[in-house]
Amino acid sequence: MVWKWIGLLLVFLLVTLSALTFQYYLPGEFRELRVAPGEFPAGKEAGSIDYGKTPVLYRNLRFDHNRISYSLEETCPAVNKEKMIEGFAELSNKINVISFYETEGEPDIQVSCSEEDIEIESNLFVAGEGGPTKIINASAFGIIKQGKILLYEEPRCDYPVVEIHELLHVLGFDHSTNPNNILFNVSRCDQRVTSDIVRLLDELYSIEALPDLSIEDLVASTKGRYLDFNVTVENIGLMDSSESSLTVSSGGKEIHKFDLGAIKAGAKGTLKAQNVKLFSSDSSSIEFTIDRENTIRELKEGNNLIRMIVSS
Repeated sequence: MVWKWIGLLLVFLLVTLSALTFQYYLPGEFRELRVAPGEFPAGKEAGSIDYGKTPVLYRNLRFDHNRISYSLEETCPAVNKEKMIEGFAELSNKINVISFYETEGEPDIQVSCSEEDIEIESNLFVAGEGGPTKIINASAFGIIKQGKILLYEEPRCDYPVVEIHELLHVLGFDHSTNPNNILFNVSRCDQRVTSDIVRLLDELYSIEALPDLSIEDLVASTKGRYLDFNVTVENIGLMDSSESSLTVSSGGKEIHKFDLGAIKAGAKGTLKAQNVKLFSSDSSSIEFTIDRENTIRELKEGNNLIRMIVSS
């Protein structure tokens, strides 16, 4: 008789435990999460550079390094080579944070020459052409990877007006409406680099070349103790990032860490996860953090974390 009662008790305990276990793992009510007020990362602005009326092709357009290489085509006349080198030196002297050097390898800026005269109006000829030829859009920055300068005629000025004009086009500047500005669309020998150009290049190239990982889009929901989410992470900085991770946590406690790998400048990746087990079905706040251990030096850290709460 005793064994019968013991058997019934064991069956009861087993059924109760099974029911509790089933209820514990049951998905539960669907709850959509929303970004907590004031928690979404700041925009993609790269600092507080005041462009004013300075003409540029795009804002925050620059090389991802400050020592910029160039090559001079062998067929260029010696006088063109000398004046172009003078132009590089003159601009480098004005902008202390950047410098130029000649290379025999793959250059950042390729300088070539043409004997062809291109007439744009009566008695007006194109003296040169220049500009970036390869740009990576990294959202906060436009990263110049390659540029080209083409000179059409021998120098007419003692000062390297045309050479600096085309070099500034490579660096992202557009034509100016100021006839005394070296970026005016018709060159004169008395034109010079204006102070706003110097200030802008100084500020832009004083920004340290670092990656900047940012959470750009995040959709999440819970079903009881389980979390589903879809997140997009973008590198909006100037350099490729090293290996990184995304940590999901609640109340300061880590729930799960996901490997993101290395992300190139201007690239983005999407991570989709389902049925991530939470500590409790009552979790009302969940944090998503890139590089929680701060192992990567970045331009900004404020766009690495988003806190989400249950929609009311």
